[in-house]
Amino acid sequence: MGTRLRTERLVLEPLEVRHADAIFEALQAPSVHEFIETSGPWTRETVRRRLERLAEGPPQGSDDIWLNYVVLLDDRLVGRVEATVHGSLAEVAYLFDPTVSGHGYATESVEWLLGHLRDDHAVSEAWATVDPRNAASIRLLGRCGFALRDSVPVEVQSYDDGDLVYLRRPV
Repeated sequence: MGTRLRTERLVLEPLEVRHADAIFEALQAPSVHEFIETSGPWTRETVRRRLERLAEGPPQGSDDIWLNYVVLLDDRLVGRVEATVHGSLAEVAYLFDPTVSGHGYATESVEWLLGHLRDDHAVSEAWATVDPRNAASIRLLGRCGFALRDSVPVEVQSYDDGDLVYLRRPV
């Protein structure tokens, strides 16, 4: 088992293939994938294959660092947070079980991730992208101190056409 990290209410642990079934269960609701062009519908096998790919890490020759964590509430997987670190810049993303919405777990997890990026990876700016129709995610980014930007650095690759781009600096 990987290292378990804590916030006030949650445990975050590095994402592993063994989490595939729990991720499938927690994130299978169609609303989880509503605003992500490249997401879902998932099957247990597609989740397992995706986690196997993530476990391989960045492509050979890349200087990127992939950070992927599951978020647990009383040993129940309720979401995941992730970051791709490109030097002092990171792209952050998150997915949460909609049945736990409204309790601040996503905010708590993203804030933890931002602190981890700053303290352990010397990241000074974090970027996030969101579908403009995803009001809940936009509110989350606002609570976490992100500001809307007009342009995106070339390093930021995880967005779909038409997404809004947000920056938090300093992290």
